[in-house]
Order: sequence, then C-alpha cells, then structure tokens
Amino acid sequence: MSPILLVARRDYLAYVGAWGFWLSLITAPLIIAVLMFAPILLARAEPPRVLAIVAERSGDGAVIRAAFDEEALRGARGEVRAYVAAAAPALEAEAMSAFDAAAGRAAAVAAAREVIARRAPRALAAFPEALPRYLITPPPAPDIEGLRPYLDGVQPLPGGARR
Repeated sequence: MSPILLVARRDYLAYVGAWGFWLSLITAPLIIAVLMFAPILLARAEPPRVLAIVAERSGDGAVIRAAFDEEALRGARGEVRAYVAAAAPALEAEAMSAFDAAAGRAAAVAAAREVIARRAPRALAAFPEALPRYLITPPPAPDIEGLRPYLDGVQPLPGGARR
C-alpha cells in the first residue's frame, strides 16, 4: 500500500472513531427536523383569538360574523382534507362528504372524525381539533365611546386581561 493511502486510512479511521463525529452525525438531522416541524406544532398550540365586532348597523356585524364563520369552515375543511389524505386516503371522499353535509365547523369536523373512527380508528392519532382560529364575542360596550377605556387599557376586559 502506498504511504499516501496509509496516511489517508489512518486519518479517516481517527475521524470516524471520534465521538464528536457521531454526535454531530446524529444531532444535525434532529435539529433540522425540529426547525421544520416547530412552526407547525406552535401553530396548533395557539389558542383561539377572541374578537368583538362593533358595527354601526347590525347587518354589517352579521356579514362580518358570517365571513369569519365561512373562513373557519374553509380552514377546517383544508386541515381535515390534508390529514385524511395523508392518514387514510381511501376514506377521503366519504369523510369529506360527511364534512360537507354537516352544518357548522364543529359539527363538520365531528362528522368527518366519526367516519374515520368508524372505518379506520388507528388514523385518529392527530386528527385536527374543532377549535376555530377566532371566537366572536359580544363587545363589552355598545359604542366606541364605551369601548375607549378597554382599548386604552385603562379598564380590564371581562376576563381580566388588558388589551
């Protein structure tokens, strides 16, 4: 064997035999996986935001509530469809038709969950929750002047939180 190959072999074996090599070989993919999946896990852990709609006309408030409800239903449909397509693709059509037949976000998610629970119970491990991103609540005061102390942070909200 040539002296260059002997030196290369010795250096290679010394490098592979070091504990730092194996530690970096294992931790690098773990760090990459955490950085990839952390935003997904954090987004699921976010509690729903509470909104109060104040409108001059009650019809405007109803339109805004309907828009938020429609957006919540559309978002839930996308989450459920993506999950079912990955976890139980054979049941996607049946679960989505059950989702579409139900009225309201919580009922639609429950209907799709029931289909999966009945036909493929093992696929329920991480099924999306029925929590909406926003919760609509009545405002603590009927007009903007009554809301000013809440908006300025002078008076706490009914739950005790400020602004």
